[in-house]
Amino acid sequence: MSSLLSVLNVARGGMSANSAGVAVTGENITGANQKGFVRRSALIETRVFGHNVAGGAQFMGVGRAFDRFSYRNVLRETGHLGHADARSSSLQQIEQVITPTDGHTLGDRIAGMFTAFDELGKKPDDVTARKLVIQAAEDVSSGFRETSSRLSQSRDELLVRAQGVAEEVNVRLERIAEYNDRIQRMQSQDSSGRAELIDQRDEFVREVSERIDLEVVEGDAGAVTLLSSGSALVDDGKASSVQVSVDANNDLKFEFVRDGNALDVSSKVTGGRLGGIREARDTDVVSLQTDLDQFAVDFAAAVNAVHNTGIDLNGNAGLDLFTDPVGAALPAPPGTAFAFSLNPNIAGDSDLIAAATAGAPPPGGNDGAIALSQVSQTVIGADGTPSETFGALAGSIGNKLVAAYSSRDMRESTVAHADNLRQSISGVSLDEEMINLTKFQRAFDASMRVLQAADEMLRTLVQRL
Repeated sequence: MSSLLSVLNVARGGMSANSAGVAVTGENITGANQKGFVRRSALIETRVFGHNVAGGAQFMGVGRAFDRFSYRNVLRETGHLGHADARSSSLQQIEQVITPTDGHTLGDRIAGMFTAFDELGKKPDDVTARKLVIQAAEDVSSGFRETSSRLSQSRDELLVRAQGVAEEVNVRLERIAEYNDRIQRMQSQDSSGRAELIDQRDEFVREVSERIDLEVVEGDAGAVTLLSSGSALVDDGKASSVQVSVDANNDLKFEFVRDGNALDVSSKVTGGRLGGIREARDTDVVSLQTDLDQFAVDFAAAVNAVHNTGIDLNGNAGLDLFTDPVGAALPAPPGTAFAFSLNPNIAGDSDLIAAATAGAPPPGGNDGAIALSQVSQTVIGADGTPSETFGALAGSIGNKLVAAYSSRDMRESTVAHADNLRQSISGVSLDEEMINLTKFQRAFDASMRVLQAADEMLRTLVQRL
C-alpha cells in the first residue's frame, strides 16, 4: 500500500513539475519578441522521500538566463550611442544656422557687398549704386547679427532639450525605485511574476543609460543601485532627481537632488544624451561663436581701414563703415558679431561712402570703391580672404557633423553587436522552446500514465482486500 501511495506521489509531482515547465515554456514563446525579455527556465529538482530515497520531481521556481557582463556591455554601448545621436542631431540643427537651407549665407551676403562696391567703382557718382552699397552693407551687418543671435538661440533650445531629457530620466528613476521595492518584497518567490518585474525594471535601466552615463550594482535581494558621476541615482527604493540649469558662465549645470539636498555633478556628466547635448551646446556652439566674433573683428577692421583712406562726396575722409549700433567702435569679443552694424551716419547718408581718393577726388573718383571691392581678395585673418574665412567657419561645423554621424553609425553597430551577444545568452530560441514544450508535454503524459496505473493497481488492491 505504501509503495503504491509513493508511486502516486511521484506521478503527481511529475505532473505538477512538468505542467509548470509547459507554462514557463509558453511564457518564453509569448515573450520572444518583447523588448527586454529574458529567457526563463523551470527549476525542477529531484524530490526526496525518507532516508535520502530519491523519487519524483518538484517545481522549485523560475530562473532567468541573465548574464551580468553582457547586460552591462549593452548599457555602456547604449550610453555611447545616446551621446553620439544627441550630439549629431544637435550639430545638424546648428549647421542650419551657418548654412541655412534658403542658401542666403553670411558668405553670400559678403560677396554681394563686394559686388556692389565693384559696381560703384564703375559709377562712383551714381546715387542708385551708392544706395545699393548701403543695402548690401546692411545685409552683411544683419547677417553677422542674425548668425550670432541664432547661435545663442540654439544654446537656449539645447538647454530646454537637456531639461526635457532630464525629466525623462527622472520619470524612469522613480519607476525603477518602485520596481526595486516590489522585487524585494517578492524575494522569496522565484516566480514568473517576479521575473517579469525584473525584466521591466532592467528595461527602464537601459533607457536611463541611454540618457546619462550609468553604473549598475546588483543587490542580493534583487534590487539594483544606479550610480552616475560617482553618486547614487537610485538606492533600493529611493530615487534622486536630475536637475538641469545654467551656471554663471551660461554653461549647463547638472545637479542630483534628493530630500531637498542638491549635489553639483556638472563636471562629471559626459555620457548619454545629456553628455552629447552638453558637448554640442557648451563646446561646439561656443567654438563657433568665438570664430564668428573673430571673423567680425577681422572683417570690419579690413573694410574700415580701406574706407578710412577714401574720400566721400563731401571731400572728407571716410568714416568707419562698420561700427556698433550707435556708431562707436565695435566691441572686442565676445559679442562682436551681435553688435555688428553699418555706421548709422553712413546708413542715413550715402554721400558718406568714401568711393574716391585724394589722387582721384570726387565726384568721379573711384579708387576708393575699387580698393573696397578688392578687400574680397585680401587676407584678413588666419584663414585667408573673407570668403575663405567664412568657408573655414562653415567647414568646421560640417567636419564636426560628419565626424558625429560617423560616431553615431559606429555606435549603432556596437550596440547591435552587444545586444546580439546578450540575446545569444538571454534571448529566446523558438526552436529550442518547441523542443522543450514537447519534452514537458511528453513527461506530463508519462506521469499521468503512471498515475493512472498506480490508481488502477490501488483500486484493484482495495477490492481484493
